[in-house]
Amino acid sequence: MECLSQNCTQGSVGPANQIAGLLIQTLLTAFCSISDENQWPANYGPAAIEKGLDPYDFIIIGGGTAGSVLANRLSEDPSHKVLLLEAGGNPPVESEVPQWFSAMQLTNYDWQYQTEPAKKSCLAMRGSKCNWPRGRQLGGTSSLNGMLHIRGNRKDFDEWEEMGNPGWGWNSVLEYFKKSEDFRVEKTFSEHRNGKGGPLPVDYFNHTMDTSVISDIIVKAVKELGFKYVTEFAEGSYLGYSKIHANIQNGKRFSTGKAYLPPTKDRPNLHVIKYAHVETIKFTEDKRAQEVVFKYNRSDIMTASTTKEIILSAGAISTPHILMLSGVGPESHLKKQGIPLVENLPVGNNLQDHVLAPVFFTFGKTTDSPVSKEELIDSIYLYLTNRTSSLSGVGIMDLVGFMNTTDSNALYPNIQFHHFFYKKGSPHLHFYLTSAGYNDIVKYQLIKANEKTHILVIYAVLLKPKSRGTIRLQSKNTNIKPKIKTKFFDKPEDEDTLLRGVGHVVNLEETKVFQQNGANVLQLQFPTCNTAEWSGEYWKCYIRHMSTSIYHAVGTAKMAPVTDPTSVVDLELKVKGISGLRIVDASVMPTIPSANTNAAVTMIAEKAADLIKKAWSKGRSGDEL
Repeated sequence: MECLSQNCTQGSVGPANQIAGLLIQTLLTAFCSISDENQWPANYGPAAIEKGLDPYDFIIIGGGTAGSVLANRLSEDPSHKVLLLEAGGNPPVESEVPQWFSAMQLTNYDWQYQTEPAKKSCLAMRGSKCNWPRGRQLGGTSSLNGMLHIRGNRKDFDEWEEMGNPGWGWNSVLEYFKKSEDFRVEKTFSEHRNGKGGPLPVDYFNHTMDTSVISDIIVKAVKELGFKYVTEFAEGSYLGYSKIHANIQNGKRFSTGKAYLPPTKDRPNLHVIKYAHVETIKFTEDKRAQEVVFKYNRSDIMTASTTKEIILSAGAISTPHILMLSGVGPESHLKKQGIPLVENLPVGNNLQDHVLAPVFFTFGKTTDSPVSKEELIDSIYLYLTNRTSSLSGVGIMDLVGFMNTTDSNALYPNIQFHHFFYKKGSPHLHFYLTSAGYNDIVKYQLIKANEKTHILVIYAVLLKPKSRGTIRLQSKNTNIKPKIKTKFFDKPEDEDTLLRGVGHVVNLEETKVFQQNGANVLQLQFPTCNTAEWSGEYWKCYIRHMSTSIYHAVGTAKMAPVTDPTSVVDLELKVKGISGLRIVDASVMPTIPSANTNAAVTMIAEKAADLIKKAWSKGRSGDEL
């Protein structure tokens, strides 16, 4: 440790250097222990280059939220030879640290999708395009999302069944939610409601005093407005405010990748090829999915073949992209792109998402001090040594509210609320605004305000949109990203509902507790919003500028009866008109759940795994159902 003496003005006879060296070594060891590269299945890519690929029983495209589940469940049977293809690699260390959940956006661990410019949304974004982060790593978007574990409510899934999908109602899917879960909050555990012993931990975030104080202020404010605080949302009612569970363990993220893939690393019947960018699926003349063509490590074109099924789990954006590149999609669109038609299906239609509008408050009378260098260092030290501090949580984001804006007696919501708090001078606010994609006009106003005061942000989130967007090809070049048209607010009632949700947030300013803490709505100025302050027209203009996605894209390969012209897959998730091809991800959702979507995607994958196993059980051909 001579370097320590050389860099210090005071000499040392040994013990001081030894203690400092021990501290540094301890911190380095603690940092390395955050994420263990050896927990993940090895990359089979180099071996595939050297030896080639024999046929597999099942090929799973996408090692994300659903694909990780399927890889585990299908390879549980040692007679099944399974190949998992993932475009990314292992998650980075930032994926493990809860507070850094958005740090991977706009990096190589994110597909970095953007929406097409629209006239009614995303107008305050750079180029009027909203960013749509999607995970490009094992675990997919579950490796970069906010980790909140919210299933949705009974009505969401009963609606699927009522649309002609028997077996997908609440009573049927509950067992698959529970199968995935290891519920760790003993005081509220219910054997009927919660899962125990599953791969995915469900627990509360660690909390610091700072976040608890702000959460308490918000809870007091919403109670003043007549809303209730509940210990836990039950299946019979989903209204009010509560602290939400998360996929978290010992202060670290637990994605589906981390939950389901490490237990498979020594299974000889599962191969995982990382950095495998799937280009197309190839079909036989009788329309059986037979081969997957992919580019390994951005250079080598490889082909993998299947004896049973190809399972597409690339997510609600990449799944329709791959299908259309492979000739499965709207006939007229594929013809324009010069792609030979395999099957004419409404792939890429029915795109749904939770659009949000953030409202910003200056928060002037809290006792919190500005962010200091010492505070940041302390939080890192505490996290490294015992996985506590603010880094082990997501601030106040896990305080979630649900309301119905049209019926106070309703059991189910149409608006959700998320909360964020940025201390005076917080570096995190600048990062949030940049990763979200806001333009310089917005960033300047908010950062300037944050130099003087704390900032509270409350998202009003539209839960059940009527508008439907599309995914389409920009080119038949497999390296060019698809065209995403959200069509947010295409249906006027969506804008009206979100306006009412924003109105609820703005009304918090009038509560006694907000006034006591100097909380005031920050009215942002836009060159095109030349309307009276606080008027309905101002807020409509505001929503159209500040609205963005909360990254819950679903529905682009809709599940519905085969007689339904809007369907892409049947109730067993098999692609219509094609043999040996299923879709298992958020694409198949007929309608979007009234909550964060990660838990529902995990449920779909658990149920699909059982469907696939049953289809290929001893003596069955896979097409016999």
